[in-house]
Amino acid sequence: MFGIMKVDPNKIDDVVQTLLFLKGNDWDVLDRLHKKGLTSDPATKSKPVPLTDGRLKRSKELFDELYLVS
Repeated sequence: MFGIMKVDPNKIDDVVQTLLFLKGNDWDVLDRLHKKGLTSDPATKSKPVPLTDGRLKRSKELFDELYLVS
């Protein structure tokens, strides 16, 4: 997917997890992306699986670490 670049899948997982913490699947955003031709129709997708309490706590920690400005 990324050619010769080395990608840390754990960091990718962390970013996705923080986005799930932030909004889950924000259907308005998904609709906008679809209208721009960037995604398939979100109406055909199922709802996301909710995060467990432990994952929710870790998601907030990751979000704070990655995105909050001090």
